[in-house]
Amino acid sequence: MSQQGKAQRYKTFGKCRSLRLAGWDYAAPCPYHVVISTYAQAPLFGAPDRAGAFVDALRERAALSRYTIHAFCVMPDHVHLCCQPDSQTPISLISFIQHLKRRTVLRLRQLGVQDAVWQRGFYDRILHRDEQLPEVIDYILNNPVRAELVADFCAYPFSYAPEVKAYTGPRDVVDLEALYRKTS
Repeated sequence: MSQQGKAQRYKTFGKCRSLRLAGWDYAAPCPYHVVISTYAQAPLFGAPDRAGAFVDALRERAALSRYTIHAFCVMPDHVHLCCQPDSQTPISLISFIQHLKRRTVLRLRQLGVQDAVWQRGFYDRILHRDEQLPEVIDYILNNPVRAELVADFCAYPFSYAPEVKAYTGPRDVVDLEALYRKTS
């Protein structure tokens, strides 16, 4: 078979390939490193109120879904998140991220963002026992340093890791519950 024939066989245009590990229980209580990109890698979260809207949605979904947030960093065109479901939580990572994306879109709509927000899907990495959680947290927190947005990760307002770095960006940007009460 020619080289071109081999290449044709592996093309996936028009097919929907799953990024998930086949057979893995995504509700398993282990840490996950997740990367969610904005649609067309637009710098949507470059504005502080928009980054704050994502953080508000994350805080809400984590509390409702009983997910532990080990670290996050909201970059202008993507988000890094290290999270872990509670051992009693039947909510899978896939469902958690879907709800988080939806809630973020609702909040951004209230801020006037009408464009597409998220790229389809997300990337995840299951952290195995031999991997050090502190290394992943360090990687997440240093994302703005590698992108040359700040010289020290402590100066970046849109990241967080318990006992390592406080979140200093905006909070409670949009009160969706108040909006629902007004329309009822």
